Amino acid sequence: MCEIAERNLSLIDRKKLSNVFAQRIDASKSRLSEVLEKHRELIAESYGESAIQNFREVDDLDAPFVVENYATQQISDLKAKLETETKARIAAQTQKRLTDADRTELTILRARDQQRRAKAQKNKRRAARKPKKRGKKRKH
Repeated sequence: MCEIAERNLSLIDRKKLSNVFAQRIDASKSRLSEVLEKHRELIAESYGESAIQNFREVDDLDAPFVVENYATQQISDLKAKLETETKARIAAQTQKRLTDADRTELTILRARDQQRRAKAQKNKRRAARKPKKRGKKRKH
């Protein structure tokens, strides 16, 4: 097999394969063009600028495999991103939640603060009702 490949010989006629799979090849080439248009920046970022030209120059018979492999890679990347974001969201929610002890302590502190404010208001009203004492008159 290696000798056949080294001599650029093939056991299967590529023209016949192209004819048999013409519809799939055309659809794949069309899909590949759409992918290049839509994901140009992502492809350049992931594989480098030269990859865009390589995608355009894909052999007709290889186009279905390239499209399928690119879609598989995209799915894999999206799954990894989703897992990362899900873990981050869960971690944020966990930190955000108060524990029972924290919740109890917060309730106690709020009650104390409310009592302190009520007492201050009460003292303020009491002070407003009482006439101010004047100093005692001294006899001379």
